[in-house]
Amino acid sequence: MTVIEHRQSEKRRLILQAARGCFVRHGFHSTGMAELCRAAGMSPGNLYRYFPSKASIILAMVDEAREQALQEYERLEETADPREAIVRILLRCVRQLSDSDESRLWIEILAEASRNDEIRQSCLLFDRELCGTLRRFLDAGMETGRIALQADVEGTILNLMALIDGAIVRAATDPGANMKAYGTAFEQ
Repeated sequence: MTVIEHRQSEKRRLILQAARGCFVRHGFHSTGMAELCRAAGMSPGNLYRYFPSKASIILAMVDEAREQALQEYERLEETADPREAIVRILLRCVRQLSDSDESRLWIEILAEASRNDEIRQSCLLFDRELCGTLRRFLDAGMETGRIALQADVEGTILNLMALIDGAIVRAATDPGANMKAYGTAFEQ
C-alpha cells in the first residue's frame, strides 16, 4: 500500500468512525451531512470525495462488517467440531452486538435496508454468506454424527439467525439486559 493509499484508507476509517457515532446518537435520517463533516473534521467537498452519500457510508459499514466476519468464518473452517464452530459464530455475533452502541447502529442499518434497495442487497449478501456458513457446519455435523438434527436444516438456520437478530434488538432497546449473561448461558 502506498503512502497515499494508506492516508486515504485512514481518512475512510475516520469518517466511518465519526458516522457510527452520529448514527448511534441521532439515527441515520436525523444526521445531516454537515454534522458528519463536523464529526469527521473535514469539509463537505472532502468528505464527498470518499463517500458520495450517507447511504454509501452505510454500505461501507456493512461491507467492513462482512469482510471481518468472513475472515473469522474462514478460520473456523479448520475447527474439528462443527457444533463448536456454530456456537463460536453465534457467540461472536452476540458478544459483538451486545454493545448497545453497536446494536443501535445495526438497528439503523437494518431499518435503512428496509427502505433502500442497495443497502438491502448488501445486507442480504451478508445474511446469505452467514447462512451458507451455518449450513456447511450443520451438514458437516450431521455427517459426522456430532449434530443430531430433529428439524430441517433451513428451519434450524432461520432459528439461529433469529437468535442473532433478537440479541441485536434486546441490546439496543433494553438498557437492563445482561448480554454477557445471555452469551454465557447460550454457550453453556
